[in-house]
Amino acid sequence: MTWFSTNEFLFELPGDGWVEETIHVFYAKEDDRTGFVITRVSPVKGGDNSLEASIAALPKGLYDEKEIVRSEYRYFGAVDGQDVSFFARKGMDGSYFRIVSVPCHGRELSLQWMGPAGTREQVDERAERTLESLKFWSRQ
Repeated sequence: MTWFSTNEFLFELPGDGWVEETIHVFYAKEDDRTGFVITRVSPVKGGDNSLEASIAALPKGLYDEKEIVRSEYRYFGAVDGQDVSFFARKGMDGSYFRIVSVPCHGRELSLQWMGPAGTREQVDERAERTLESLKFWSRQ
C-alpha cells in the first residue's frame, strides 16, 4: 500500500501507483482576482518544464494576449528556482501574474501570485514577502 502524510494526518491509499498533485488556492476577501496559488505536481518527463513554455501552452481562448515581462533564476537557500512575471488580457480585463517554480522532493512546487494588471507593485510586494519566508532544507 502507498502512504501519504501531512503535518496533521496520515492515511493509506488503495495500492501503489498513485500520483500526488496538490493545489492550494487563497483569495483576498471579496476580491477573487487577487490571489495566491500553490501547486505541487510531477514534472513532465523529457518535456520543456520551463515557465515560459507553460505560459505559452495556456489554452487559446483563456486570454486574448499574454506577455512575459520578466524571467530569471533565483536561489532559495539550497534550492534553485525560476521566477517569471507576465501580463494577460481577456477583453478589457488585464491581469498580472508572478510565478516561482522550484524542484521539491521529486515534484515541481509552483507559487503563483495574481491580481489586476494595475496592482503589479502590490502583487510583487506580496510575492517577495512570501519568498523571503521560504525555507528549504536540502538541495535537489
